Amino acid sequence: MFNSAMKEAKEDKIVLHDIEFNILTDIINFIYTSKIKVSEDNVYCLMEAADLFQLSAIRTVCCHYLSSTLNSSNCLSVYVRAKLRRYHDLAHLAFRYALQNFDKVINEEEFLHSPSDVLFSILSSQLLHVEDEGVLLQGLVRWLKYDEASREDHQDSLISKLNLNLVPMPILVSCKTDHLLSNSKFLSRVDKAITDILSERYDSGDIKKLYSSNKKTHWKHRYGAEQEV
Repeated sequence: MFNSAMKEAKEDKIVLHDIEFNILTDIINFIYTSKIKVSEDNVYCLMEAADLFQLSAIRTVCCHYLSSTLNSSNCLSVYVRAKLRRYHDLAHLAFRYALQNFDKVINEEEFLHSPSDVLFSILSSQLLHVEDEGVLLQGLVRWLKYDEASREDHQDSLISKLNLNLVPMPILVSCKTDHLLSNSKFLSRVDKAITDILSERYDSGDIKKLYSSNKKTHWKHRYGAEQEV
């Protein structure tokens, strides 16, 4: 801001909006001492200030802090904020962490607050680490129910990223009676998946083995090609 062609570089007095006094103090101290304390409480404010003042050194410190403290409860928010601020390396790291630990991420409170576009990207990935597609379907249902009114429009596009043929049969059957999933498009997909599974696994009339058989299907599981952020 102050060493560029922007008008602020020539002003005697500048009014700074949307920056906390303590953050500004930390920034000024850093300019004089090259030292700054980054914590969970101030890291995002520091990132915003670093972008405002074009201080790449503070950006680097903040990115290092966030990358070193990634866990299942914060990786999605780190990804969202890093992508928003175009910190591509940090965004890629956080996204990969989320994919590789999604069996834990999906049970975190943060998952329920995830934007629909982030969830779409995750469900689209072939590198997603989960026990089976049933975990994803159950997690998606919880996400949809967390805010049904505003998320209903995203239901079809998100469910379309799941391979229902790889969802355990008991979960598929239970979904047929869930009020949230009662639209005809989803139910028709469930019915087709059930038919496909039965055709693949069982001889006609051999339905009693439905919940006990360990036979495997031949549909493609995840962990395929590299996913770009």
